[in-house]
Amino acid sequence: MTQGQGGRGSSALRGKEGVGRMPGPAERKPRGQWVLLAVATVVVAALAVHGAGSANVFAEQRSLASVQRQVHQLQAENRALAGEARMLRNPVEIANLAHREFGLVFPGEKAYQIMPGAPSPRSLVVQPPPGATTA
Repeated sequence: MTQGQGGRGSSALRGKEGVGRMPGPAERKPRGQWVLLAVATVVVAALAVHGAGSANVFAEQRSLASVQRQVHQLQAENRALAGEARMLRNPVEIANLAHREFGLVFPGEKAYQIMPGAPSPRSLVVQPPPGATTA
């Protein structure tokens, strides 16, 4: 074989296959673009995870504030109910409450109940229907 027919030392084959020489700028693979794309993907993914985490933290803070308000409100109600429970341990207070709320009568008192009165003669008069003629 001669050199011009594709032997080992053929420069024509070396140029086509790239064996034995460095590729030129036009032939190089764009490794920098792939690295930049990979770094950008990692940054975007990290921001997405962090952003979703931040939104979740803010939602949890709002929820926590709402629950804290409810706890304070319930504590105030519990204090009021505890005071009422202390008051109801006193028999005099129970009697006053029964008298005031339910109209119960203390010993020695007289109870009077006012009944509705009989209808007045004026309310018994039958009125003619509207538009009727009277004779």
